[in-house]
Amino acid sequence: MEEGESDEGTAGAGSGTATGAIRGIQSHAGERTAHRKPLEVSGSRLNATDPNRGKGLMFGLGPATKIYIAVEGVDMRKGFEGLYGLVRDHLGQDPLSGHLFLFSNRSHTRLKVLVWDGSGLWVCAKRLEKGSFHWPQEKEARSVTMRAEELSMLVSGLDLKQSKARAWYRIPT
Repeated sequence: MEEGESDEGTAGAGSGTATGAIRGIQSHAGERTAHRKPLEVSGSRLNATDPNRGKGLMFGLGPATKIYIAVEGVDMRKGFEGLYGLVRDHLGQDPLSGHLFLFSNRSHTRLKVLVWDGSGLWVCAKRLEKGSFHWPQEKEARSVTMRAEELSMLVSGLDLKQSKARAWYRIPT
């Protein structure tokens, strides 16, 4: 397009100068004149990249948030009500406490998380394509607790038995 020409004139009824022209609408794929700029919406995160995307959990796990892991395998067809009942009846905990409850199937290839965020319940699931999670084993208890760091290791595929915690002071929860 030369100087002084307007791109508005080419979109006339049936001019047919661009490919894909439909009565009054033309496709100018890849064309942009110097005076036309892309639309930018301030405050929008549409084009922003999140540096933490895919690098952890979506829940804010503070030091007071406990993570309970059901030791026995669970039917992964359970949804909100089924997992809520397991937490209340099987684990003996309050599902609305804000703590995180983690469940796995018997083969430890799938897991589900149930957590109350203050306004509703979240159920999140993960399925492994290969391998299995290194699930903690406990003979006498129905659940075990772990720290957020250990949960991150478990979900990332690391074996908790092979990790060694350093001896430092930690306030018991």
